Amino acid sequence: MTKRNLYRPDQADALSTIETRRQVMDVHHSELADTAGISRETWRRIRREKRAFPAQITALRFALRTIEARRRGAEGVFPDD
Repeated sequence: MTKRNLYRPDQADALSTIETRRQVMDVHHSELADTAGISRETWRRIRREKRAFPAQITALRFALRTIEARRRGAEGVFPDD
């Protein structure tokens, strides 16, 4: 018999990368969760357990990209001069 795979695989490396990027970009937890389309409670659980579904990891990565793109777009509208 083959060994059963984890239902929610360990995503510690991916979550570590996401957390590092979130801190560098100075994104609040609530903003990231809302942009990713996951509840804040789910985001808290993911951070606490270091386990997530692959779709949630993908959503978080895309959320960071979306936030970055929004900020880049806003730089042209509101210059710092």
